[in-house]
Amino acid sequence: MTFSFQQFQSALTQYDAQTGPAESPLDILWYCYCIASPTDDDLIRAAETELNQLTKAMPLSAADGLTDLVGRVCLSYQRAAFLDGMRVGAELARHLT
Repeated sequence: MTFSFQQFQSALTQYDAQTGPAESPLDILWYCYCIASPTDDDLIRAAETELNQLTKAMPLSAADGLTDLVGRVCLSYQRAAFLDGMRVGAELARHLT
């Protein structure tokens, strides 16, 4: 993954426009990571297909609500893992220097 400073500045503008001010610089880094590293692989597509099959018999509004909830949960875990990884990496770097 390569991400230039210009891309970072552009992502910062997009982040502010889409979500409001960032809580911390780590939020901006996470946003840039998501832009630079899309996570659309076979495992995710298979899980989406399975979720769609499970919700097929549900009313559309209920299925959409469930799919939205699953997406928000996954995104929250992804964000938390990224931010924790950055904090652990920074702490490790601080102790190694």
